[in-house]
Amino acid sequence: MQRLLKNGPMNKSLVKVAVKKAEESKHAFRVGAVLFSGSNIIAAACNDSAYVGFMRKLMAFPSRHAEVEVVRNIPRETLKGSEVLVVRITKKGLLAYSKPCKPCTKLLTSCGIRRVHYVAKDGSLAKMTL
Repeated sequence: MQRLLKNGPMNKSLVKVAVKKAEESKHAFRVGAVLFSGSNIIAAACNDSAYVGFMRKLMAFPSRHAEVEVVRNIPRETLKGSEVLVVRITKKGLLAYSKPCKPCTKLLTSCGIRRVHYVAKDGSLAKMTL
C-alpha cells in the first residue's frame, strides 16, 4: 500500500476503506470501491458474488461489481461531481490491477462521476477523468 500512496495524492484513509471493503468480498476477485467527494466518504462497497441476471450465463465469474454497488441507491445530485476509488486485492492481500470494466465505466459516467482512481498494472495509482 505504501507504493500506491507515494504515486498520487490519494487520501490514505480512502485506500484503507477500499481495501477493507475488498477484504469483505467473498468473490474470487475481491474488489472494493469508495465513493467520495473531497475527503468525505459517501459510500463504500465490495463486489457481490450473488449476482442474479442474464450475465450469469455469459460470464465465468459473474458478480455485481463494486463500482455498481457503491453508487446504488445514492441520489444523482450526490453522485454528480464525486469520485470513485477502486482496488482489488489478491488472496495474499496484495493490491492488484483494478481498472473498471467498460460497462462500469459507462455507468459511472452516466451517474456524473468525474474521476475514477484505480490500481494500475504496475501497482501505482492511476486515474481517469470521465
